[in-house]
Amino acid sequence: MGKRYIIALTQASVDLSLCPEATVADSISSSPPPFGQVVLPRFVKNVRENFPDFDVLSGCSKKDFECREEEVKMAEILFIVDAPSSLLAEVIPLAPNLKWIHSYLAGVEGLCAELRRLRLPSNPSVSLSESGILVTNARGVFSSSLKEYTMAAILHFAKQIPRLQANKQNRRWERFVMGEVKGQTVGFIGYGDIAKEIASACRAFNMRCIALRRDASRKCELLDAVYGSSSGSQALETVRLHRLQPPGYGGNAELHFL
Repeated sequence: MGKRYIIALTQASVDLSLCPEATVADSISSSPPPFGQVVLPRFVKNVRENFPDFDVLSGCSKKDFECREEEVKMAEILFIVDAPSSLLAEVIPLAPNLKWIHSYLAGVEGLCAELRRLRLPSNPSVSLSESGILVTNARGVFSSSLKEYTMAAILHFAKQIPRLQANKQNRRWERFVMGEVKGQTVGFIGYGDIAKEIASACRAFNMRCIALRRDASRKCELLDAVYGSSSGSQALETVRLHRLQPPGYGGNAELHFL
């Protein structure tokens, strides 16, 4: 059997010979590596080791794939790392044999909207969302790590960790009263898998959990109260601090606040 192909879309050009760790900028003059640069080289390495029949065709523009026209036509899988939806519109028509589209991210509102708009390359009368092509995302993959991060952030502020770090730096022993998270309210705008994981951890700290969701009739044993979309102001009155997620999550965004 001949080679099989996976198309990988990124927002910026990626050097597959480099596998940097995901880091934050350590100074004003430096910047963290692009998201695709962290993810894609590891993905390609995994494919080569475990699925040698497949070859990964990566790129961040239509031009990157036009120069490999025959391989792109044979591609069965489209792997979206962090590419904008506009790139999908340019590349998908070049790949008439796609069977599976996978998004590395959990938030796929923009992807779903684009798939409803785009037509099947082999049959323009059919939208991609109706074509039978399998579409998957990373739902649940990041929930555990984001739960840990959120709890770390809650405790970071509740226990005044910056103040403790400053005291350590200044060799100062300061007596002060730390706050408690017990009894505090955590609110979720949207209540997907990530929010459920975070709510389970918050309940372990005896915190109160509420959610704002489109359908207020959908209850959950982890929630003390559920508000519909028309009751947003009522829900916001019960919380103290907002933590916004990055853009790109659309109408199903999970925005956590304390």
